[in-house]
Amino acid sequence: MKFHDIVNLICEQSPLQKKKLTGYLSEQTDRFFCEADEFALRYNGFLQTRNIPIEYAVDAT
Repeated sequence: MKFHDIVNLICEQSPLQKKKLTGYLSEQTDRFFCEADEFALRYNGFLQTRNIPIEYAVDAT
């Protein structure tokens, strides 16, 4: 799962967070998104080792 997939899940859950994220992410560099993708892959791996679906983790935010 890539970073934008997680962001999309968050945006589906919360219109307020969508507005905040859209503004924040529009100011970020390509490097930010590369690093965010790396983090998202590692985070997803961590969640899988704990049998936690990403939807549960997003809902907990």
